Amino acid sequence: MCRRIRQSRQFSDWIRLMDPTSRFHQTGPANAWTIGVESIENPTTIVSNHKGTLNFDRVMWGRPMPWNKLMVCYHARDDKLFSSAWAGGTKKNRILVPCDAWREGDAIFESDQLFNLAGLRFTDGFVVVTVPSTTKVERYHARIPLMLNAEDSIKWLARGTNEDGIRRLISLNQDDMIKYTHKPLAA
Repeated sequence: MCRRIRQSRQFSDWIRLMDPTSRFHQTGPANAWTIGVESIENPTTIVSNHKGTLNFDRVMWGRPMPWNKLMVCYHARDDKLFSSAWAGGTKKNRILVPCDAWREGDAIFESDQLFNLAGLRFTDGFVVVTVPSTTKVERYHARIPLMLNAEDSIKWLARGTNEDGIRRLISLNQDDMIKYTHKPLAA
């Protein structure tokens, strides 16, 4: 994913996507949703579930690894989510990263709709969950971000979603999840 996504929609677009009757609480700066293409150099808007309230925060992408603070990880592979490195985040710190595009290699993958990437938050940053690539993307990379629609996003954030539920979400067919197109970046 080259650690690049696009978050170009407005906060109200995300509310309409998820559930217009929900109560939302935004933490952090008032302009947390006024953002463009994100990379590791800039904080990224994330959504977390804190005691039943959805919170919006700006957080740095990446997590220094506990055993080597000089090594930063940006993605958590689906087949490693329940390992000791990620277990704490997988159980109680699941987040969403709203976006409408991501970059992989020399192409950008865009959708005409807003969608969420599954992620894990830690005190020192966050990571995006990745799954094996789909046929649309495999020529660019072997892995893609785990994309979730509104219904599955709610399940991802829900405290009651157990390991089996998480594994079901991970196994969703990504080509069917979000309709997106890709185009080469200008040279």
